[in-house]
Amino acid sequence: MLRSLAIAGLMLTPACTLVDVQAEVQQTCMTYPGMQIEAAPPGVTHLSTNVTIDQLDAFHGLADQGFTLDLESGQVAAASGVSSFSFIQHASVSLASGDPDSTLPSLAAFGCEACDGAGDTLVLPKITAADVAPYVKSGSLVVSVDFGGQAPQMPWSIDITVCTTDTISYSLAP
Repeated sequence: MLRSLAIAGLMLTPACTLVDVQAEVQQTCMTYPGMQIEAAPPGVTHLSTNVTIDQLDAFHGLADQGFTLDLESGQVAAASGVSSFSFIQHASVSLASGDPDSTLPSLAAFGCEACDGAGDTLVLPKITAADVAPYVKSGSLVVSVDFGGQAPQMPWSIDITVCTTDTISYSLAP
């Protein structure tokens, strides 16, 4: 009986949160393979390319269930035409909504200024802490990649991977 009265008292207390739970559930990654980059004319030191990604199924279910999809990591891997990124001095990946009517701003998501391009993979640190769920809900993502450095004079391709940390929150107040 005393326990019932205590619970009832808590339920009637204004501005008191009874339960506040936040759980990091998983990390979700999306890889877009084989993004083609054309051969650069001699002397070109900046390349920019983008792709619109409509296949966001892994992210859609989470966004629709109320998960926060926080940017976690980005990676660019050489797929063909180059065996290392030694020619890259700086790189960045930005994300935008693919909906032309969207008012969501473009996000500078990942990047490096003095990139370690010794291998065939660039791991790009997160630049912006942002929830990309609204971008996913817009239907598609435009992923833009910018490279600075002496560009290859042959065609090449990359695989781009974007990962999020997925969090769900729940609060119960009287």
